[in-house]
Amino acid sequence: DQFGRVTERGLLSTEIQTEDRDLVTLPNLHLVTNPVKVIRASGTIISAEISLGYDVPHDQIEALLAAAATDAGLDDPFVLVLALGDFSVTYRVSGLLAEVRHLLTVRSRLRVAMLDQMHGAGVEIVSPNFMNQRVLSPEVRFLPVGAMAQPVTDTSPTIETIAFDKADEAESLDELVASHKQTREAIAALADAPEAADPDLTKHQQEKLTRRLAHLEAAIAAKQQAVKDDNDEHS
Repeated sequence: DQFGRVTERGLLSTEIQTEDRDLVTLPNLHLVTNPVKVIRASGTIISAEISLGYDVPHDQIEALLAAAATDAGLDDPFVLVLALGDFSVTYRVSGLLAEVRHLLTVRSRLRVAMLDQMHGAGVEIVSPNFMNQRVLSPEVRFLPVGAMAQPVTDTSPTIETIAFDKADEAESLDELVASHKQTREAIAALADAPEAADPDLTKHQQEKLTRRLAHLEAAIAAKQQAVKDDNDEHS
């Protein structure tokens, strides 16, 4: 796998500059026949993982990690619990980076901020394989002290809203196209209505459907232009 920024595009090959400042030439045939990940100029999600013990409440960890993402300069931070291991809990903190030119710097800055937040709060960072053995009575339970589940009242954007905004736009466009097709079919059905039907009612329905058709056509054109502009921006 290669990571870098495009420096030249040719008929047969594309040249990129890697994070080590080296230049790598990739055959265009390879790019056509293999998946290529493109970082969008409008922003990308930066993530980092960390493993912590079960003795620390998850809500405390989530708050610390979200603060670390903010300190690193990321927008709309969110935290996921990835795994409940034998000896530790694996968390992933993510956030939106608007200025992708600083991708490498912010990746490192996020991890530094995570260390600062954890150490500042007195939270011990352990390896997933770290096992702290203690002799305890059978009555002792391994639960964080005073940890209570709180009702979910967060109204911030969901992870999917941030990560899949372009997919949502494409889905919305498909729905508009489907509604446009249904409206045209309804107008055609009214035109073929039997003469016994109420002409005033038929005319009113046709006018209503015609206005809806014009509205849908305008909305479809606007969506298509937005998708085209987004593709041009990242081409």
